[in-house]
Amino acid sequence: MGNEWDDLRVILGVWRGGSARGANKFLGLSHATIARRIDSLETRWGVRVFDRLPSGYALTQDGEEILQTALEMEADMNAMRLRLTGREQSLAGLIRITTIDTMASHFLMPRLARFSELYPDIEFELVIGYQELDLRKREADIAIRGTQKPPEHLIGHKLAPIAWAAYASQQYIDAHRFEDDGDARWIGFGTRLTDPVWPQRTHYPNLPVWGLFDDVALQVEAAKNGLGAVHIPCYVGDQQVGLVRVPPGQTTTEGEFWLLRHKDTRTTARLRVFSDFLTEAFRHNTGLFAGHA
Repeated sequence: MGNEWDDLRVILGVWRGGSARGANKFLGLSHATIARRIDSLETRWGVRVFDRLPSGYALTQDGEEILQTALEMEADMNAMRLRLTGREQSLAGLIRITTIDTMASHFLMPRLARFSELYPDIEFELVIGYQELDLRKREADIAIRGTQKPPEHLIGHKLAPIAWAAYASQQYIDAHRFEDDGDARWIGFGTRLTDPVWPQRTHYPNLPVWGLFDDVALQVEAAKNGLGAVHIPCYVGDQQVGLVRVPPGQTTTEGEFWLLRHKDTRTTARLRVFSDFLTEAFRHNTGLFAGHA
């Protein structure tokens, strides 16, 4: 069974990666090793699983049938791991958390330090990014995400609203006009769009957008250095030395932070204790996230 599952994992990796080289990120093996593994399993099984094309690997008809079996086995094994994890009652072990960079650096890190003082045998692994990870596949144990409609297959609860406001350095505010005919500007964020829509949610929708900075930390530094104004979450902006809210300082609420877990980990002690700890930390800082700090 072990060798067969190893073979099926290789097939899944090549199918997901599209080639032996592309499968590297799923399997952690060199493309030469993966190619040899495919050749070997096809010889042992007496069936051709992939057609070798100039563009990569393509499943044969037999390969399509094998793939369905591999996907079913993978789902069963992931479900079994979740059930076993859900029975763990020890306040020790690893907690994998996925969240965004600003949450990790501006709020979560000091709370992790405090939790580690209370439970020194629990270790953390942080996966930072805006792409949602699959909790069913144990890519993470807990997700702290901004959303308005969490997936139905997860359990969790709302932690706090996410208020946004405009920020700039005091020197920039004093030197520029923000009215429709003014000379102030927004600092760009995210992907390059000819007509970004996010300024329409601000008090100054007609200001031009200048430049492109692909994360909030860079936006903050750009604003501190007088390159323009930024529209960022209040839990980030209100904690920045060197930035103040652009008058009139009003906020908009865009989404909510949720703590999410897979339902099969409901009884896992370390996840339950950490979830309760973090929920309480958010409760004590509701004003920060609601823009009232």
